[in-house]
Amino acid sequence: MRKFLFQTTTLFATMVAITSCKTVIKSHTADYDLMYISKQGILQKPLITDLEVGNKRVTISQSYSNISLTEAKENIMGEFIKQQTCDLIVQPYFTSNSTATDTKTTITITLTGYPASYKNIRNFESKDTALFFPRGFHPMGATKSNLDKLVKPDIAATEKKQGNALLGGKLLGGLLKP
Repeated sequence: MRKFLFQTTTLFATMVAITSCKTVIKSHTADYDLMYISKQGILQKPLITDLEVGNKRVTISQSYSNISLTEAKENIMGEFIKQQTCDLIVQPYFTSNSTATDTKTTITITLTGYPASYKNIRNFESKDTALFFPRGFHPMGATKSNLDKLVKPDIAATEKKQGNALLGGKLLGGLLKP
C-alpha cells in the first residue's frame, strides 16, 4: 500500500511539474536585407513612380508584450500597411507607453500617418530628368536652352568627343611603340 501511494504521489507530482512549466514564446518579424541584395551583384534599372498620398491622417494603436520598442514600431508599421492596404507611411508619428512588472513588459504604441501607394511605375528615361527640378527653376542661373541641353545632351557632340579621344589614343600609342 505504501509503495502504491508513493508511486501515485510521484506520478501526480511529475504530471503537475510537466504541465505547469509551459514556456510560450511567440515572435513574428518581416524584413528584407538591402545589403544582401547589393552584395549579390544584382543590377537594377532605375524606376520612376508616382506617389499617391491619402488626404486623411490615420491613427492606429496596438499593445505588445515582452518586445523592444524598436520591434513594436516595426510591428505597428506592418499592421498599418496591412490595414490601409498601402505601400508606405508618410510622416509617421509614434507615441508609446510602457509598463513593466517582474515577469511582463507591455508597450502600447500609437502610430499616426498618411497612407501612400505607388502608382504608374515605369522605367526611367532621359526625359524624366526634367521632373527633378520644379517648373521655372533654372539651376545655377541656366537659361531655358541650357537646361534643355542638360536634359537632352547633344549626341553628335558626344560622339565627336569620343572619336577625338580614340584618335588621340591611337596617335599616342603609335608614338610609344619602339
